[in-house]
Amino acid sequence: MRKRPYRVSLNNPWHQYLIAVIFNLFFLAVLWNSPVAYRNIQIPEGEYSDNCMAGTDVTTYVSPARHFLEHGGFLIREAEELVPDYHRTVGYPLIISGFIELFGEQRYLLPLYIFHCLFFALAYPSITVISRTLFPGRDRMPAILFILTLITGAYWSMIPYVLSDLFFAVMLLSGFAAGVRGIVRRSWWLIAGHIILIGFAAQIRPALLLYIPVEIFLFYYLWKKQGVRPHGRDRSLFALSVVMISFFVMLPSLRNYANYGFFGPSDIIYKNFSDFLCRDVLDNNQQYREFKENSREYSLPGELSEWIDLQKDFSAEVIMENPVRTAGYLFRMSARNLTAPHWHYVFKPFWITHIKSKVSHSGRAYRRTAPAVIVFNSGRVFYVLIYMIIAAGMAVRLKEGVFLDETLLILLTAALLAPTIIAGGGSRMRVPVEGFLLMYSLNYLYMFRQRYFTEKGAV
Repeated sequence: MRKRPYRVSLNNPWHQYLIAVIFNLFFLAVLWNSPVAYRNIQIPEGEYSDNCMAGTDVTTYVSPARHFLEHGGFLIREAEELVPDYHRTVGYPLIISGFIELFGEQRYLLPLYIFHCLFFALAYPSITVISRTLFPGRDRMPAILFILTLITGAYWSMIPYVLSDLFFAVMLLSGFAAGVRGIVRRSWWLIAGHIILIGFAAQIRPALLLYIPVEIFLFYYLWKKQGVRPHGRDRSLFALSVVMISFFVMLPSLRNYANYGFFGPSDIIYKNFSDFLCRDVLDNNQQYREFKENSREYSLPGELSEWIDLQKDFSAEVIMENPVRTAGYLFRMSARNLTAPHWHYVFKPFWITHIKSKVSHSGRAYRRTAPAVIVFNSGRVFYVLIYMIIAAGMAVRLKEGVFLDETLLILLTAALLAPTIIAGGGSRMRVPVEGFLLMYSLNYLYMFRQRYFTEKGAV
């Protein structure tokens, strides 16, 4: 009997993962063997201290990792003294420290990149699992979603500046996928995986402090969609998941409270309000400069709580006195985060040769060339179309009085995107919800096709 040939299916999550791994490893090989790109994906220190990562927050993850191996704690240097890190949560420095311990200070970077290639590929099957659970019956949707997500470049950038963002996003997507399957199957093992993955994601990015309402609604959403009346096991899974995830997302805040007496996962949100929003709204005027001088009078981290109170009070005053300029700033940052294409970070290692030289501005020059303008502006147009489709779909659903799916998307974007608007940051801030945005837009296109373009409602 003749054997059937083995075929690759883009609808198959395992096939998606293998394709993505091959693609990621190939892209890493290109980066590693390009002299300019190789230089730019190194940690910006020593001979690479002036690469295109200079001045970014890359070293704020590496330094605590080294201090953890040397001193047994995630520490930073303040006023010539090592103190517990209150800027960064400990999850990503923990990953880096593991690779430094295993491979050594001089050789850990390539194995770390290879690990990221393998891990980032999980984004695609995770998105497929989520889409099949939220929108069953869309037979071709996983394959289209896989191709679209791959083309956007959202989950295969290898520039150090975005690695922690991508790691957080993929950890979150994997945990969310385990969660939706665990709720539907009523599986203790899947819910345990969901708790562990979401819990670890909360140690990578402080934004998950706002995730608890999403977790509560997710159970209600899937019970409602599946027509399930929750009984003993369902309620036990719900209680376990909500309680444990609430604990994990509060761990960074509890750590800072124990060390410094303020309850918050990081000081960065307050710093972003004053250093980005207030500076822009006040146009760096005398009022803002006086505030910065007052901020420097506080001894950090000893007076961290008082310093944060100053940031909060000043930010509230600026916002209340300048509501129109504040709204304009938030609109610009929202547009930047929502429409910037991911190709900026994908190609950035190839176009900047030396950050401090006159050639360093070749990055800007490159982006002004006709091909680059077409690519990047096409990316912006693509995302504008995505949001138009989502808005149209939501309008139709709202008119019908059905808004269950839409409520989940709104809660997710509010929890994961809203805190990032304060400082802008571009497309890397969008990666946690990228898959959901593409997923919902495709679902609405299926809905429009079924209702308006297909006879008898057949899909």
